Amino acid sequence: MKKLLAVLIMLVSINILSIPVYAQKPGGSMTGDEGGPVGEIIGGPFYTRTGWLFYLVDRNTGEQVSETAAYSCDTRGIVDRSGNTLAEDRLRLTSRFGKKPIEVTLEKPDWGEPYTNGSPARGRGGDVKKWLLGSDKKTKSGRNVSRAELLILRAFKSADKAKDWYEGKTVLIFEPFFWHRVHSNRRALSKNGKPLWICATSYNLGKYQSGLSKEVPMTEYGGIMINEFTNNVYPRCVRLEVGTKIVGLKLPKNFKVAGKIPNKDMSEKTYGYGIGGVWNKKQDGIINTYDGSHSPGKPEKTSKKKHTTGKSEIIKQYWVKEKDANGKVEYKNIGAETHKDFDRDKTTKNIQITDEIDKPTEKTTKGYKLVGWFTGHDLSDSTKVGNIDNPRPNGELKSRMAEADNEGFRSGKGEDLITLTLDKVKKTEYKGENTLVVVFLREEKTEGIIDTYNHKDSPGDPEDPSNDKTKQGKKKILKQYWDEFSQF
Repeated sequence: MKKLLAVLIMLVSINILSIPVYAQKPGGSMTGDEGGPVGEIIGGPFYTRTGWLFYLVDRNTGEQVSETAAYSCDTRGIVDRSGNTLAEDRLRLTSRFGKKPIEVTLEKPDWGEPYTNGSPARGRGGDVKKWLLGSDKKTKSGRNVSRAELLILRAFKSADKAKDWYEGKTVLIFEPFFWHRVHSNRRALSKNGKPLWICATSYNLGKYQSGLSKEVPMTEYGGIMINEFTNNVYPRCVRLEVGTKIVGLKLPKNFKVAGKIPNKDMSEKTYGYGIGGVWNKKQDGIINTYDGSHSPGKPEKTSKKKHTTGKSEIIKQYWVKEKDANGKVEYKNIGAETHKDFDRDKTTKNIQITDEIDKPTEKTTKGYKLVGWFTGHDLSDSTKVGNIDNPRPNGELKSRMAEADNEGFRSGKGEDLITLTLDKVKKTEYKGENTLVVVFLREEKTEGIIDTYNHKDSPGDPEDPSNDKTKQGKKKILKQYWDEFSQF
């Protein structure tokens, strides 16, 4: 098994998750309540007479998309007190979503039993969730690999299934199962002279006990002798957390944090008793303000495949700074001049802001320098000069950036990787932040024309550029004068 695990871990580093993502915390819904005291009943419930079903369910369709894996917490298997394996007809191990396990693995799972051995018994759903979402392995790129991913690889032998879980497409569902001697009317039952045992998930046990109650005296809460476990510990040791709704599962409106649960509620398919799950939040990709080839240009295109679609907007403003012969500064907005916009809407909220100073469209054209950016709520993409969200890259931009900060948004001057509504470093949320405005500037140095004639002397020096900066530079003009003589 150690060799197999090593191979699987290697598969993770080689085959999984080389896709670019913006890391987010994974989630899950598994918790456990305290139940009744441990009983002294022979053949009754016991923490080692337990096991686990686990499988994958598609988050969009609600359908099971893997086989059902089964692990026994007793390494001897599903056995009675004498060590005899329970017959197939005593097993009720079909998953909540309709698939039976092909076999039961006789290996105590690393995450342990569904509940503790003690009085009262304590549900371990929360412990299991924490363990599954934890990590002690990394990919070559340094990303933490969760134990849930490794479990998926080991159980289903599929890097694609592990990748789907990582990308938030599936939920890893867990159902504990239990086995014990059947009790009714304060006595243990037998069949054909042999002790009658049952092995089932909480959901299947609820159905079993509902059917059995028609044949022998059994209350709506199961057998009186052991129902502190069958109808309390079993459905509560692993359950969904209050308020969670995932793949069609949720707790009922009348949910109570303690007490026995009737068979009819245990056997309701949509109720989150005796079941839990862990998942990775759907990953948002990163969209770049530079598309890789055009400056001026729009941000890169959104892509569902790269998870760069969303509800955010990026607005890019390009300006050119020019000086006339008298040194007067003028700013020209490229969008207004060309009647083009350089915005992109419905983008992911994860945005890489990129400088374009070294990314000219033509080799002879200077690039546009990133001079500032600011965020806000539903900002205007108008290129009209004077628009408050389209400030000139001078004092206007400085004032607009300060205004963004004062409004509870943010601004910056250099390249950055930001998530709209969230600053991961400062752990600050920005309510309503859904738009990024990025401002670029290219300075055009206006060169005057110098005359070789100074308008005074001939022969004489060229025009004097000392009083006009536009005519100053690093060039030199040499004038030569010759006289031509004719000889007769």
